[in-house]
Amino acid sequence: MEEYEQFQKIAKNENTKVTTLFRNMAFAYMQQKTFVPFELKEDLTKVGLLIRNIANNVNQIAHNSNRIKSLVDENALLFEIKKLEDAVFDYTKKKLDRN
Repeated sequence: MEEYEQFQKIAKNENTKVTTLFRNMAFAYMQQKTFVPFELKEDLTKVGLLIRNIANNVNQIAHNSNRIKSLVDENALLFEIKKLEDAVFDYTKKKLDRN
């Protein structure tokens, strides 16, 4: 019963029934995908956007560096990479602290 109550809690967070939750988890497993709880999807989207923004900035720096044959702003590049590191660390720590 305790395990079922845990599944009920997850299903409630997913705004679905326990049977639908089981089905979604089973399909994710069969397709060798990770079942991502609803509450984490928004966070993962934010991290993905941050990574894409940083990649775009790095690409712009590389383009300018190639154009003028020297690194344009090394500190800006390192700052963007530090932002990524901090975001991933904060996200991971927050999720681990909940458990």
